[in-house]
Amino acid sequence: MLMRQPEFQTSLHFDIVHAVQANLALGKIAAARAVFPPSEVGIKLAEVLVRIIERIWQNHRESRSLATLRDTLLPKLLSGELSVAQTSCKL
Repeated sequence: MLMRQPEFQTSLHFDIVHAVQANLALGKIAAARAVFPPSEVGIKLAEVLVRIIERIWQNHRESRSLATLRDTLLPKLLSGELSVAQTSCKL
C-alpha cells in the first residue's frame, strides 16, 4: 500500500532508468525510507483492512454475477423470448 502512494512514487520517480522499458533498481526501493506504526497499531490496521478488502472482493464477485445475469437476460427480454409483467409498486 505504501508503494501505491503518490508521495512514495514521486520520491522514486527520478531514479527510474528509462530505456525500452522503464526500470527501477531494487536497491533504490530497498533504500527508500518509510515510517511504520508500532506493531500493535499495525495489527489493528490490518484487521480493519482485511475486512475492507474482503468486502471489496465480495462486491466484485457480486458485480460480476449480476453482469452475467444481465448479459443472459437482456437479449431474451429484447427479443421477446421473456417478458416482465408490469406491476404497480408503491415506494
